[in-house]
Amino acid sequence: MKNFFVLFCGVLLFSSSLAQTKRIIKGAVLDTVNNYPLANSTISILNAKDSTLYKFGRASNDGSFKIDGLKPGKLILLVTYPDFADYVEHFTLELSKEVQDFGRLHLLK
Repeated sequence: MKNFFVLFCGVLLFSSSLAQTKRIIKGAVLDTVNNYPLANSTISILNAKDSTLYKFGRASNDGSFKIDGLKPGKLILLVTYPDFADYVEHFTLELSKEVQDFGRLHLLK
């Protein structure tokens, strides 16, 4: 009986850790004209329901970004850089997809 209880607790902990698996988004920010990376672009993740800030980060020197620790659900990607138009995209992080790759995002001047 004791072994069954220990096994049951182990399965319960393992299944709850799977349910909390976090997701990742990644991509790169470039300008449209010269295809230059826009280093230090601000990457914001907003809740789609009420547009509140969920997470944020900055693009690296090569324009790439990666934000992890996201829960599945409906979100908004907002990319900003001085003197460029903002990039906004509504998306859904799926439970079955661990990484959402936005590829190259070109901002307009």
